[in-house]
Amino acid sequence: MVRLILGYSDQKNGLYLEEKIREVPFASVMAVSSRGEELPGLVGQSRPDGLLLDISEDPKKGLSLVALLNEKMPSVPVLLACQKARCDPDLILAAMRMKVREFLPIPFEDELKEALERLRLEVVAPKDRTASDGGKLVCVISCKGGSGSTLIATSLAISLAKQHHKSTALVDLNLQLGDVCLFLNMKPQATLADLVQNINRLDSVLLREMMMRHASGVQVLAAPNGIEEMGLIHQPHLHTIYTILKSVFDWVVVDMQGGFDEPMLGTLPYADEILLVALLNIPALRNTKRYLEILERLGYGGDQVKIIVI
Repeated sequence: MVRLILGYSDQKNGLYLEEKIREVPFASVMAVSSRGEELPGLVGQSRPDGLLLDISEDPKKGLSLVALLNEKMPSVPVLLACQKARCDPDLILAAMRMKVREFLPIPFEDELKEALERLRLEVVAPKDRTASDGGKLVCVISCKGGSGSTLIATSLAISLAKQHHKSTALVDLNLQLGDVCLFLNMKPQATLADLVQNINRLDSVLLREMMMRHASGVQVLAAPNGIEEMGLIHQPHLHTIYTILKSVFDWVVVDMQGGFDEPMLGTLPYADEILLVALLNIPALRNTKRYLEILERLGYGGDQVKIIVI
């Protein structure tokens, strides 16, 4: 059962969200508050599995409240809801920077149920791994095309599996021109696109069945076969996939294409380390500087980000 606290300032939206939660058989409302100043204390006392917060009336004030909650209770996932008319790209990006778990435009159909299902995968963790000893995720990002990020990602994954004897997953998130399988001389039987099409029944067993095992021991999740399948993969899908991967494997290595697009923004919140791969030429170094600046603005920096120069 996923236990939620519901916060809202608009009575109509609050009733709507409460009704939608009741439609989800595995979710329950522990407490309801229409006063934002009460929420930090309420969350601290109740220790819910998640907080569903409507920010439609004043999105800016709502994000300030999220920042306060993140500071006081960083382990409690926050799901935001907002009327579609007030959901602009800047608001969604600001929410992502705060590592909000889900952003739900009101009204919606099955989006809340799907979001709570993803949250349940984290609450009901596999018995062989707890939240405290979950796997680590490493993003390998190319700052400029042809920098060798795929070589770095595949070599790192093989080293972790073969030399350090760690269970390792390698995800090819270069959705347009993924080369991981080419580097490993493998022919994919299933891809990320196939996984997404089975997302509602995805668990650790199905995930392993759809991955390929390399001779080194690395388990590979291949990029889509064609560019037309790119549009199937969105941030909520990645949330579910990474949650299961980190519960099953010691290490998850993600080979990513450059650009702060939806796949990257859906991956960064799960990253324990971010490796930027650069070449020793002026355009590549300029791009690396830009990446560092953007990552810092998004809240990723310090020891979490490392530069690899080839």
